[in-house]
Amino acid sequence: DRAACTMMVVLTAHHVAWVCCVLLVWLGTCIRLHRGHQLLQGVWSTIIQFPDSCDPLLAYTVDPLVLSGANQTVHLPRGHWTAKQTFSPERCVLFPYATKVTTLNQCMRQKQIVFVGDSRMRDLFNGIAVLLDPTFVEDTTARHRDQHVSFKETKTSLHFFWAPQLFDNVVVEAYSKVAQLEQPDVIFHSAGLWALKAKVTPQHMLKDFIDLTKMVGKTFDDAIFSSSPAHYWLPLSSAGFRVDEQLLIPERRPITNALISEFNSLVLTQQKAAKQQQQQWHTDATDELRTGTKATWSASNTSVSSSVFVPIPLLISMADSRSTPTTSITTTTDGLHADQTLREATINVILNVYCNRHAPNSDRAVHGDMDRAPGMTGQPALQTHFKPPTVASCCRSPPPPSSTQKIVLVLLTLCLATVLTITCCTAHKTTSGGTVDENAPKSTTETPLMAVGVDGQSVDSEAQLCMDTAGALLSQQSTSLLFQQLDQEARKLSGEGSGRQHHSQAKSQVGTDLSSSSPSLQRPHTVSALKSSSSSLLTHLATISMVMLFTFLVDRTTVADKKGKEFHWMAFLAPFVVVLTVGLATLKKSTSDTGLNRDQTEEWKGWMQVAFLIYHYTGASAVLPVYVIIRLLVGAFLFLTGFGHFCYFYTKRRVSLLRVAQVLLRLNIYTLLLCITMGKTYQAYYFVPLCTFWFLMVALTMRIGEAHNTSSTIVLLKICLFFLFSVVFWMPFGDSQTSLFNVVFEKEPLYTVFQVNDDIHEWKFRSRLDCFATPAGMLVGYMYKSTTFLNNPGWMLRWTAVLTSLIVLVLYLLFATRCTSKVECNAVHTIVSSFVIVAFIVLRNATQKLRSYYSWFFAQVGKISLELFLGQYHMWLALDTAALLVLFPSYPRLNTILTTVVFVLFAAALTSAFNMTCKAVLPVDAGAARSISVLLGLAISIFLACVLGE
Repeated sequence: DRAACTMMVVLTAHHVAWVCCVLLVWLGTCIRLHRGHQLLQGVWSTIIQFPDSCDPLLAYTVDPLVLSGANQTVHLPRGHWTAKQTFSPERCVLFPYATKVTTLNQCMRQKQIVFVGDSRMRDLFNGIAVLLDPTFVEDTTARHRDQHVSFKETKTSLHFFWAPQLFDNVVVEAYSKVAQLEQPDVIFHSAGLWALKAKVTPQHMLKDFIDLTKMVGKTFDDAIFSSSPAHYWLPLSSAGFRVDEQLLIPERRPITNALISEFNSLVLTQQKAAKQQQQQWHTDATDELRTGTKATWSASNTSVSSSVFVPIPLLISMADSRSTPTTSITTTTDGLHADQTLREATINVILNVYCNRHAPNSDRAVHGDMDRAPGMTGQPALQTHFKPPTVASCCRSPPPPSSTQKIVLVLLTLCLATVLTITCCTAHKTTSGGTVDENAPKSTTETPLMAVGVDGQSVDSEAQLCMDTAGALLSQQSTSLLFQQLDQEARKLSGEGSGRQHHSQAKSQVGTDLSSSSPSLQRPHTVSALKSSSSSLLTHLATISMVMLFTFLVDRTTVADKKGKEFHWMAFLAPFVVVLTVGLATLKKSTSDTGLNRDQTEEWKGWMQVAFLIYHYTGASAVLPVYVIIRLLVGAFLFLTGFGHFCYFYTKRRVSLLRVAQVLLRLNIYTLLLCITMGKTYQAYYFVPLCTFWFLMVALTMRIGEAHNTSSTIVLLKICLFFLFSVVFWMPFGDSQTSLFNVVFEKEPLYTVFQVNDDIHEWKFRSRLDCFATPAGMLVGYMYKSTTFLNNPGWMLRWTAVLTSLIVLVLYLLFATRCTSKVECNAVHTIVSSFVIVAFIVLRNATQKLRSYYSWFFAQVGKISLELFLGQYHMWLALDTAALLVLFPSYPRLNTILTTVVFVLFAAALTSAFNMTCKAVLPVDAGAARSISVLLGLAISIFLACVLGE
């Protein structure tokens, strides 16, 4: 009794400490004290400095280009034209504002956009006006005059100031008019073609450009604006649109691509120098302020202006080598002005630069369409500030990390740093004096690895797990003393209650069992064994920390670039050929020749996971037949969820709380880390909620009346009721079209956990789409355990089933290619998917040879399928699977190969780390109290992560 009470006190104290640690972490995360938050924000912004989000779009690379028989240098923005005649930058993702009218109107609401320049700037002005109002008609009588247009619906104003020269009185007057505007938001300026037409040299044009920057800086230094407008200088033509010299009229013949390229190069060089001077001035000013002096500088004393024009590329030509070979486009009709397609693409670049970078920073109040006129009663309907689409990365700065994310990132960094410090110290001790005297007397405190209790069973390893972590952090001497005390306590616990003689017999019995199991197996010292265990656990924790930090850096900062997806059949099919070849080359004989053995199911999960990865990477979701097949594979995963867990519970004849806790922890631990690190909600990683929900349904089905799980009739009845539940749960009833699903999931806290953008319909769609797959898996599992159909059917029955399965698969493939919409495909899929999955199982196990062999490669992929599916969101893809991660922008194929290798290695490392961590948190001998505490902690953590996420 005394020993039991002592052990209960130890375990209770451990649980209390564990729960307190969790609550303290979340308390520090949730409570945002003003001063503490300000300090954290300041430290974060001081230490963490990332590249500008517009660098991938605004950056230039110097490539040689032969023009007029001479080697000239031009600046090419990296990118290419897609088959849909849209421009895709190489290092970022453009949002198609030109086709997303609602988003464009939100961006342009109550904005003033200014265009200054010649006829090509007028084309951009007219193009944006048409996007805001399709009924807009250009005023052809005012081509060489200023133009202004306003839109009532969005309260947007566009201004065009005609100033074709680089610098003259007209330009000065135009900017004086700009300064008189209430608050211009952005200014786009381009000129110089008239100077080239007048045979002005690029060097002289550069002097005019410098004078222009001085004038602009002085004008806006004197203007009274609440905030300085953004300025952008558009190159004359860059490589995005080369002048067709053969089509130019005689008076425009002096305009050549060589002169344009030379002037663009001079402007770019001058702008880079101006930025460096301005940055140096800011540095000097900071130093002078620290010493108490005042920095003196004005916009007109050098070529640097207070508002420096930022050069942005227009677009690369369709004639560029990176263009899609099958795409053709006419870039000009008169040799000088771009056609509609190229002009629209240019406008899209401009809109991305403005909307993604500057529109979210507007401080003015934004009102909805119900904005009241003066004198009218009622309050205006305020709208939130425009938020750039998350699928865009060009000029879109990632959202700043929340306090929760910052705390988590700091903890991950500290964990990684601690493990590295311990490792370095251990290595230093080993190399500097780690010699052991073999003649020294051995310690008399050695004990078996597991202390033995009064009943001959091992003592609960919770105290041992606590000592594991603590022991790794202590010095060698203190660790030795600590484990001496621990050993003495274990001896007392095991000795009292049955006498020292019973304890000796128990120790002798355990030692005999260990020795007999393996001649070479010796009982290690407690200290060395626990040190090894703690070292392994800390290594895995460091691995998790490192991967999570890498995940955040590459997807939530501008450290790594992102690019858009494009679907090409060759790019989609080629990876399948490669992995299929590898899979067939690694065929191995399984240790079991039964159907649906462990090797076969791991192989099944593996090749399905490969299909998911290729599907997401190549952007094949827009191809309807591919989408239908991938939906079938998702259903197959849920089928395996029902099959595998049913077989386990049916074999054990009971549903233990420990098993439920272990499965839920293993399924959700990575998802929880991603939620709190990446600022996402639980439902954002939809596959894990699906598996979690259907596993709980399987466990509940087997738990109800588990005393009768030995009865085949009762088990079959429960499976039939599970099928009935799958029909009724989503079925609408009454005039309100409300279902049981709505009753359950539209209530808190489930609504918060499963909502997406404050809407539960996404979760309803996904959970209902494969509602029969899991009960079908349970039914097949029952047949697998109770009959020999898969392993030894009769000859006639076998080949009848094979022929029927072939017909089912062929019919489904025909259906996938013939259905016309996703709604139609999904409706049929829900009903027939289970039959197609069973047909595949029959074909896969048609003969004993097919059952006996499996692909080692696909089986290994299947073992890490969970980490592969979740990790692809941020380590392989980007922007939550909307784009591709780019680590090597100039080498797309090398980038694909290396990012894939890094991604797979990290996924494998995470699998091992999470397996070890879950076993440490919930070992096989954990009690009910520990299982309940883990389940409660997991549920609370997921709920808080959703509350503090997006």
